[in-house]
Amino acid sequence: MKTNVLISTCKKIPLDWKWDEKINSKFISVNSDLKTVVFFEGFESKGTAGIKGNTPIESGSYYYEIKVKENLFGTAVMFGFGTEDITLNYNDYNYCNLIGLDSEGWGLSHKGTVWHDGKSRQFCDAFFEADTLIGILLHDKKIHYFINGQYKGIAFDNVKTNKKLYPVVSSTAADIELELVNSFRLEYSLKDLCLHKVQNLFKNEIDCLQIPKSLILCLKQM
Repeated sequence: MKTNVLISTCKKIPLDWKWDEKINSKFISVNSDLKTVVFFEGFESKGTAGIKGNTPIESGSYYYEIKVKENLFGTAVMFGFGTEDITLNYNDYNYCNLIGLDSEGWGLSHKGTVWHDGKSRQFCDAFFEADTLIGILLHDKKIHYFINGQYKGIAFDNVKTNKKLYPVVSSTAADIELELVNSFRLEYSLKDLCLHKVQNLFKNEIDCLQIPKSLILCLKQM
């Protein structure tokens, strides 16, 4: 499957991101490897619960992937980034789009809407099936999403904050299991960045470009 040049050509430095084991919520269970989280396990859902990673993002470009282990349902199962001040629990049967409910988060719901600062818009088709792979990229103050390896575009641009950012997931539904399967810091060469720019500007005219055939082939395979 074709993917975006921002992922396909750059150098990927593996990271050992895990979920925050210090989370203080009886509605969140984290496996011993700290890679898999289950929401409202064995409980009726009584609101919305979220969890962030245990390592803040430093300067640079970062990408992580979440594998959905159960069919998704409910008000919102969300994937994105949040600041150190994001609220991670809403109880008393408050079912909400947690990541992006305020200015502390940027999130994508399984219903295909993206949220920030309490505002939403339709971004992509909804996804409900188990084994769906969600990729989230933070690059150049923009947040991009991938579904099962397919690039869906830029959900948020001009992501500015003077606070530390973390990967965050949340759910309103019970027994939803999400696994953090990959996390990378990305390093781009000048060639990578140029190919990305060309791909964006001329994605429907690649065959007409007056550039070496090897580069045309590279662009068409992305």
